[in-house]
Amino acid sequence: MPEVTEALRVERGLRVVASNEEGTDVFRLPDGVYGFTYAPAYKEMPIFAERRLHSFEVHRLKDGSVHLIGFVTPAMSEKILAKAAMVEAIVYPDSYPGSTELVSLDVDDMQPAKKALAREDGNPLKTLVNGGQ
Repeated sequence: MPEVTEALRVERGLRVVASNEEGTDVFRLPDGVYGFTYAPAYKEMPIFAERRLHSFEVHRLKDGSVHLIGFVTPAMSEKILAKAAMVEAIVYPDSYPGSTELVSLDVDDMQPAKKALAREDGNPLKTLVNGGQ
């Protein structure tokens, strides 16, 4: 679904991370950039310009917030959007069977789940998302 994420980048006015910025922690980059990482939900997330198989897209918005872009099930998307409570989510870097809903998760609202998933088919990330604000 590259066209979906491209539309989101355009809507947010983001540019791809520059070659001299690649490998830099997204929290140390200027606002308004995006890139790709294999290290989602870590305190440091190095991002790169080229999308690789099963890497997560990361956006550093113009307000300085950092968002992880991924795909979840329709039911999980509803729970996250409802912002009712802390929910356990399995997020995929790409659309995956059953997980077809695009989400943009503010990393400030995420925390690692107590038990991490093994890097299996689809490279899922198991995380807790704070829906209650």
